[in-house]
Amino acid sequence: MEFEGELTNLCWSKSSTTSFIALCNDKKLHIINPKFSSSRVKEENENKIKAAKEAYDANTERVLEWNFIEEDDAQYKDGSRLVINFENEIKHVAYHSKGDYFATVSPRALRANDQVFVHSLSKGTSQRPFTKSKGNIVQVLFHQTKPILFVLTHQNAYLYNLQKQVNKFNMELLILNVL
Repeated sequence: MEFEGELTNLCWSKSSTTSFIALCNDKKLHIINPKFSSSRVKEENENKIKAAKEAYDANTERVLEWNFIEEDDAQYKDGSRLVINFENEIKHVAYHSKGDYFATVSPRALRANDQVFVHSLSKGTSQRPFTKSKGNIVQVLFHQTKPILFVLTHQNAYLYNLQKQVNKFNMELLILNVL
């Protein structure tokens, strides 16, 4: 596959039923149904994308623009199924082990609450989990089994409880100082 602009990160979602590749490309995130997956997994991927499109179309409070690739588009033949457009350059993407949730990071976002987005394919949504941050976030990672998001800045590592959905970066976080 060829892309205009710089590719900055690649992530593979491998759950028991689905398998997607996510590519960060400037201000876009590409979700790809890989050709090398089994026919069963490719079919499950297609079903998940179809459900995401239906959920996204039903959602009236959209934070980001999701563009679903149609079958007659040339990108579709390469496996591209969804492109999410951002206001800022995306540098990192991470999938949750179950394959439905993924998070993106824009370290140089003008607004602190635009540095991290958590997306759900099944719900067709993108959410900002934080209203504030302590520094530029450079990476996030989901815990494999618990509703925890690890957040890395240049000087600190944080654990964020996704279930409580605490909206303040400096409250109810276990701070691991790496200095």
